[in-house]
Amino acid sequence: MLSSERGFFSIDAFFALLLLLTVSGAVLNAAQGSQQIASEASATQEADMVVEKLAATINTVYANGSPFKLRVELPDTIRMIGEEYVESHENYTISLDLENREVYIKNLEGVSSEVARASIIPHNLYDFELGPENLSKTIHVYWEDENIRVSSHE
Repeated sequence: MLSSERGFFSIDAFFALLLLLTVSGAVLNAAQGSQQIASEASATQEADMVVEKLAATINTVYANGSPFKLRVELPDTIRMIGEEYVESHENYTISLDLENREVYIKNLEGVSSEVARASIIPHNLYDFELGPENLSKTIHVYWEDENIRVSSHE
């Protein structure tokens, strides 16, 4: 009778352990999903801040007229989803949509479908696209002839 009680106890312990592992696995999976959502929100916010800052700089240069010029310092990194920090010039491109008068940032890695956009006032801008091959930490916004130029170098 003593041996059958031991076997009964070990099957109970086995099922309790199995239940504990199942519940803890579900909790860890939910926590990982929350972390991914938080990373995506952080990347979107950082991209929004960069594009708003650039749009404000373009509008300020336009409002002050020629020969006014400003520069924008980009953040060192923009957080990517599912990874650690990635160098900023390797994971996004900054472009101009002159028809809609918007500056936008598009994620090159395809991690997020979100595109950060900001409206600008001037219509007399040279078209630009700053990507991995020509995007540096500092962006210069200045008058050239009768138009505003945005570039990584002056």
